Amino acid sequence: MEILLRRKAGALSDEEWQSLTRLTSHVADFKKKEHVYGEILLAAQGAGVISGTEGAFGREFVADLYCKVNVPSLFLPSFIVKLLKSLTKIPRF
Repeated sequence: MEILLRRKAGALSDEEWQSLTRLTSHVADFKKKEHVYGEILLAAQGAGVISGTEGAFGREFVADLYCKVNVPSLFLPSFIVKLLKSLTKIPRF
């Protein structure tokens, strides 16, 4: 989510953004375990809603970005709980 917020705020240059989006994705590896990829998609959807970027980046794009940077915090079930609790909070980065 921090990457999305930084991009939205202009804190990531086009060059930095392109470097991130060109990283190798491991979506196929995560899709081998359907429940794991389902959690990634749910977290990606939540990250888009909370960051206010769901219109700019679809959930599949955000899931793909996760599979590129492999940030463990998006994968943890507790992330979903934190996500729901933070819906009324202002995201910080």
